[in-house]
Amino acid sequence: RDGFVLKRNYLPAPVFEALKTEVISLTARARDMIQGDAVTRRFGLDARTLARLPALRVLVESPEWLGLVRYVGSSALAPFTYIQTIFSHVRESAADPQTHLHMDTFHSTVKAFFFLTDVGEDDGPFTYVPGSHRLTAERLDWEKRMSISARESPDRYTREGSLRILETELAELGLPKP
Repeated sequence: RDGFVLKRNYLPAPVFEALKTEVISLTARARDMIQGDAVTRRFGLDARTLARLPALRVLVESPEWLGLVRYVGSSALAPFTYIQTIFSHVRESAADPQTHLHMDTFHSTVKAFFFLTDVGEDDGPFTYVPGSHRLTAERLDWEKRMSISARESPDRYTREGSLRILETELAELGLPKP
C-alpha cells in the first residue's frame, strides 16, 4: 500500500546475534564512496564471501527473504547483496546528498535493508515518502516536467537522473511528509 514493507525483529534473537557477530568480524575488500560529509562503505557478497558468513548466507538465501524481495520487485532475478555501512558527518562538507529526498529514476529498484544496529535521526536514516511509488497523474506530470528541465538543474544528481524533490513539493503530488 505505501511502497515499503517494514518487519521489526525479523530474526529470532540468537540467530540475529550470530549474524551480527559474523558480519562485524568480517575482514574483506570494500569499496568506499565519499558523497558530501559521508562515506559509504560496501562489501559485495559473492558466493566466496557468503561461504565465510554462514548465518548471513542463511538469511539472504532464505525463501522468505528472497520471496519478499522478488514480490516487491515483481522479478525472480537474484538480487545483488552487499554489506553497507554509512559513516555520517565524517568531514567538513555539504550534507550527504543521499539524505535529500529523491527517486532513482534511472533503473528499477528494490532496496532491502537489514539493520544490525538502531539508526538515529542524526545518522541520516533511510527516509521514504509513503505512496510515492504510485504512478499517479500528478507524479507523471511532475516527472515529465523534471525530465524536460533536469539538464539545467543546479543539482548535479538531478542532472544525472536521480531526481531531487523538496519536502514542500510533496503536497503538489498528493503525498504526505516523509
